[in-house]
Amino acid sequence: MTHPLITKNKADIPKGARLVDAYESALRELFFITHPDQKKGSENALCEEFCRTASIPDCFIYFPWKHIAVRTVSESYFTQLRTARNRNCISEEEQQHFRDASIGIAGLSVGSSTLHALVLSGGPKRLKIADPDILELTNLNRINATLPDLGKNKCVIAAEHVWELDPFAEIELWEAGITDATLDRFLSTPRVDIFVDAMDDIALKIEARKRCKKLGIPVVMATDIGDGILLDVERYDIDPNYLPFHGNVDTASIDVKHLTPKDFLPLALSMIGVQNCLERVMESVVQLGKTIASIPQLGTSSMIAGAATSVAIRMITTGAPIKSGRYRIALEEILDANFFNEERVRSRAQSHEALGKLIH
Repeated sequence: MTHPLITKNKADIPKGARLVDAYESALRELFFITHPDQKKGSENALCEEFCRTASIPDCFIYFPWKHIAVRTVSESYFTQLRTARNRNCISEEEQQHFRDASIGIAGLSVGSSTLHALVLSGGPKRLKIADPDILELTNLNRINATLPDLGKNKCVIAAEHVWELDPFAEIELWEAGITDATLDRFLSTPRVDIFVDAMDDIALKIEARKRCKKLGIPVVMATDIGDGILLDVERYDIDPNYLPFHGNVDTASIDVKHLTPKDFLPLALSMIGVQNCLERVMESVVQLGKTIASIPQLGTSSMIAGAATSVAIRMITTGAPIKSGRYRIALEEILDANFFNEERVRSRAQSHEALGKLIH
């Protein structure tokens, strides 16, 4: 994977590259965010003077996968501009803590939405991302990628997207994914402040929590449940005795090295909790391997998951009072006027009971 080239010397840019000069516009934006009493939209003598006399260093950023170079302001000013519209929803101090964090994300389906939300909000500069899969056409209903990306590793696609938003990000790509043998290195070398579990592998989910518990690293996970998500927060950094999966799964009694494909569904339902599944998800579970090949995942839910996970991460990194627990965000429950009709409630209860039998 080729990183962006960041240089102060235009001559370092490969010949033939298209140049986008965004330096002057960045200076104007800097003027207006540092002079909030001045209004944009007309000629402004103070702004012109600022642009003419300001000693703001520039840099050139070359993106080899696009053969495009962008001239803009140097890193500190770039970051100031990128996060200007966050104020004061995010204070300057909070933004710096958020930026200074190191985050590890394993799994880049739902995980790609988390990564996107983190970068959009000026989040962690240091990132580890892991996924061994290549992008396939069926992924395009929920992953921030396009047709030209098909066949590329999901880590590479995600990294390119991050760098095009934040070229100063320090990204460690794990294109082979993580395994039981490499999990400790992913978590500890160098250490991540928060681990985002967006993996499908049940054994790794369990093992990751054991290691994070031991290391005092909080875990955040979002699970699609139809038109909504479950957000799981496990604060092993402040509560080392907290039970993995909130005690819904007896991880101590599970032999992760001998799990079979038949174990997947019962364990997954135990982790999620059948009572949290929305109706169409429950219907899909019953039809798995019959009329559908996999549990559906919606792009809208993926975006909700990314936003919710990103906010949880920001709260943890800035010291906000976020506790371990499960947080349900279900838009269908909020928007569907018939969701709580007696017939629907009764039907869901019957489906929950039927799914519950699959666990045992």
